[in-house]
Amino acid sequence: MTRLLRRTLEARSNGITDIYRELGCFNPATKGAGTVTVAAAIMVFLTKGNNFRNLALKAANELGSDTDTIGAMSATLAGGWLGYTEVPQRWASVLIEKFV
Repeated sequence: MTRLLRRTLEARSNGITDIYRELGCFNPATKGAGTVTVAAAIMVFLTKGNNFRNLALKAANELGSDTDTIGAMSATLAGGWLGYTEVPQRWASVLIEKFV
Protein backbone atom coordinates (compact mmCIF):
# COMPACT_ATOMS: atom_id res chain seq x y z
CA MET A 1 0.00 0.00 0.00
CA THR A 2 2.84 2.39 0.77
CA ARG A 3 4.21 1.84 -2.73
CA LEU A 4 0.83 2.57 -4.30
CA LEU A 5 0.35 5.73 -2.25
CA ARG A 6 3.84 6.91 -3.13
CA ARG A 7 3.11 6.35 -6.83
CA THR A 8 -0.18 8.21 -6.43
CA LEU A 9 1.49 11.23 -4.84
CA GLU A 10 4.28 11.28 -7.42
CA ALA A 11 1.85 11.09 -10.34
CA ARG A 12 -0.96 13.33 -9.09
CA SER A 13 -0.18 16.02 -11.68
CA ASN A 14 -0.83 13.48 -14.47
CA GLY A 15 -4.31 12.81 -15.80
CA ILE A 16 -6.56 10.49 -13.82
CA THR A 17 -6.61 7.90 -16.62
CA ASP A 18 -2.79 7.77 -16.62
CA ILE A 19 -2.70 7.34 -12.86
CA TYR A 20 -5.39 4.64 -12.96
CA ARG A 21 -3.29 2.81 -15.54
CA GLU A 22 -0.14 3.23 -13.42
CA LEU A 23 -1.91 1.87 -10.33
CA GLY A 24 -3.28 -1.14 -12.21
CA CYS A 25 -6.96 -0.13 -12.18
CA PHE A 26 -7.41 -1.31 -15.78
CA ASN A 27 -5.40 -4.52 -15.38
CA PRO A 28 -7.74 -7.53 -15.02
CA ALA A 29 -5.39 -9.06 -12.44
CA THR A 30 -5.59 -6.06 -10.08
CA LYS A 31 -8.79 -4.25 -11.11
CA GLY A 32 -11.04 -4.04 -8.06
CA ALA A 33 -8.29 -5.12 -5.65
CA GLY A 34 -8.70 -3.41 -2.29
CA THR A 35 -5.33 -1.70 -2.13
CA VAL A 36 -5.50 -0.50 -5.74
CA THR A 37 -9.03 0.81 -5.27
CA VAL A 38 -8.12 2.65 -2.06
CA ALA A 39 -5.04 4.19 -3.71
CA ALA A 40 -7.17 5.27 -6.70
CA ALA A 41 -9.79 6.85 -4.40
CA ILE A 42 -7.08 8.75 -2.51
CA MET A 43 -5.61 9.88 -5.84
CA VAL A 44 -8.99 11.19 -7.04
CA PHE A 45 -9.42 13.02 -3.74
CA LEU A 46 -5.94 14.55 -3.93
CA THR A 47 -6.38 15.71 -7.51
CA LYS A 48 -10.07 16.74 -7.49
CA GLY A 49 -10.86 17.16 -3.78
CA ASN A 50 -11.36 20.91 -3.93
CA ASN A 51 -14.61 20.52 -5.91
CA PHE A 52 -17.11 17.88 -4.80
CA ARG A 53 -19.11 17.83 -8.04
CA ASN A 54 -16.06 17.45 -10.30
CA LEU A 55 -14.60 14.78 -8.05
CA ALA A 56 -17.79 12.71 -7.94
CA LEU A 57 -18.35 12.91 -11.69
CA LYS A 58 -14.75 12.07 -12.57
CA ALA A 59 -14.57 9.15 -10.14
CA ALA A 60 -17.90 7.67 -11.18
CA ASN A 61 -17.39 8.02 -14.93
CA GLU A 62 -13.81 6.87 -15.46
CA LEU A 63 -14.31 3.93 -17.78
CA GLY A 64 -12.80 0.54 -17.10
CA SER A 65 -12.19 0.97 -13.41
CA ASP A 66 -13.97 0.11 -10.17
CA THR A 67 -16.06 3.27 -10.48
CA ASP A 68 -18.72 2.64 -7.84
CA THR A 69 -16.25 1.92 -5.06
CA ILE A 70 -13.69 4.57 -6.09
CA GLY A 71 -16.49 7.12 -6.42
CA ALA A 72 -17.96 6.27 -3.02
CA MET A 73 -14.60 6.38 -1.24
CA SER A 74 -13.30 9.55 -2.86
CA ALA A 75 -16.64 11.36 -2.42
CA THR A 76 -16.65 10.35 1.25
CA LEU A 77 -13.18 11.85 1.67
CA ALA A 78 -14.23 15.03 -0.15
CA GLY A 79 -17.46 15.30 1.83
CA GLY A 80 -15.54 15.00 5.08
CA TRP A 81 -12.99 17.57 3.92
CA LEU A 82 -15.32 20.09 2.27
CA GLY A 83 -18.49 19.59 4.29
CA TYR A 84 -22.12 18.96 3.37
CA THR A 85 -22.62 22.43 1.89
CA GLU A 86 -20.36 21.55 -1.06
CA VAL A 87 -22.66 18.75 -2.24
CA PRO A 88 -24.67 20.19 -5.16
CA GLN A 89 -28.14 21.20 -3.96
CA ARG A 90 -29.90 19.11 -6.62
CA TRP A 91 -28.00 15.98 -5.55
CA ALA A 92 -28.69 16.63 -1.86
CA SER A 93 -32.40 17.10 -2.60
CA VAL A 94 -32.59 13.75 -4.37
CA LEU A 95 -30.89 12.02 -1.44
CA ILE A 96 -33.18 13.70 1.10
CA GLU A 97 -36.30 12.71 -0.85
CA LYS A 98 -35.12 9.12 -1.18
CA PHE A 99 -33.73 8.45 2.30
CA VAL A 100 -35.35 10.86 4.75
